[in-house]
Amino acid sequence: MKNILILYPSWESRSYSGFLRDMEKSSFSHSIIIRNATHHYDEAKKQVEEISKKCTENSIDISYLDINSDVANNWRIIEEKIGTFVDKEDKISIDITTMSRNIVWSLLYFLRTKVKNVEIIYHKPETYNNDWISREPEQPRLLFKHSGIYDLSKRTTLILVTGFDEDRTKYMLYKYEPQKVYLLVQEGDQFNNEQRNDESAHRIVCEDFGLSKDNILSKRIDSYSPDFGFEVVESVIKEENLSNVILASFGPKPSAIAAYRCYMQHPEIALCYLPCKDYNIDYCQGIGESLNYSLNFPIEDALSN
Repeated sequence: MKNILILYPSWESRSYSGFLRDMEKSSFSHSIIIRNATHHYDEAKKQVEEISKKCTENSIDISYLDINSDVANNWRIIEEKIGTFVDKEDKISIDITTMSRNIVWSLLYFLRTKVKNVEIIYHKPETYNNDWISREPEQPRLLFKHSGIYDLSKRTTLILVTGFDEDRTKYMLYKYEPQKVYLLVQEGDQFNNEQRNDESAHRIVCEDFGLSKDNILSKRIDSYSPDFGFEVVESVIKEENLSNVILASFGPKPSAIAAYRCYMQHPEIALCYLPCKDYNIDYCQGIGESLNYSLNFPIEDALSN
């Protein structure tokens, strides 16, 4: 049995700081380090080098997984790595702290055919940049093999876990032209959330798109709660069981785990992500509270392999 940590270091200092915390909690025998040359390559490379050095010092075997902007190729690379490296008795931990949401979901897709559960780790930052975090959204994309079941006779409902950038809400609206939108807005004033993730700003975007106020609904969600916000997302999906549902997570990273858990229970919905062209090199500072969650997969998934 291998005790494997999968992580995706970015240019952020909490990549290495978080890894040190991961090591304090568990004795890993193997690591899979995902490398991506897309954003702030030199700084990200330094984080990878520090993590790799620490792995070597602690006799942790290292395996690298190199990805890029080629979505189809990334999917094949992840499939091959998980398929050949992971055994059913292995213990898997995924540090999602600086991991792209589409990569999180892709890993979960393949891991659910190999193991019964995975441990999710997320390290909050101490602070986010007060200026901008990301900008220049690209086109929204449905995750490969997670596009749901589309019925032309049904209306389309977007469920958006909102974030600091209402432009992402705008891009989703004009891409999928929904008849109804649910805005799931993070509660609390951590990271100046109430000002930066302003429900009214997202509502204005929806109204400008042409939706009536009756078709713009909102709920509060706590993506830092023990279930990462699952119950709130699940309740909305159940309300919209007669719609084509597209679900996107733009809020705190743990909400991506809640979204995938919902997808496993409702494979008829679609999972959508929206990358950006530019991320602030001073995205955040420091490392804050660490969150853990044990994600169980349907037993029939692991048995299907």
